[in-house]
Amino acid sequence: CRGHPGPEFIFDLGGFNLTLGAAEYSRPAGLRVVNSTANETTFLCRAQLLPVDHEEPLGNKAWILGEPALRKYYTTYDWGKEQVGFAKATPPEASSGPHPHRVYGAPPQELPTPTIVNV
Repeated sequence: CRGHPGPEFIFDLGGFNLTLGAAEYSRPAGLRVVNSTANETTFLCRAQLLPVDHEEPLGNKAWILGEPALRKYYTTYDWGKEQVGFAKATPPEASSGPHPHRVYGAPPQELPTPTIVNV
């Protein structure tokens, strides 16, 4: 799914725009839904972003950005000043030798196969 086109999301965080493209927020594999009653198959690509509907003052303005934002942006949290800082993260360099550290959550080299759901 990361290879399929999709809209770019820009989150205005008040002085900083957090931007995520389709390749960054899409799940690696799609979902193949097989409806045996209607004899139809649908392929779905889903985002890894989650809108959250809260009471006021947040209302529908809250999102869980999760892994897509944390992969692309480095975040710092200042509890005392009650603020969060963002900077574009530097991805680890690709090399053929051993890596000095293990990258958890890195996308696999091979594309995963879609999950099949029979309805």
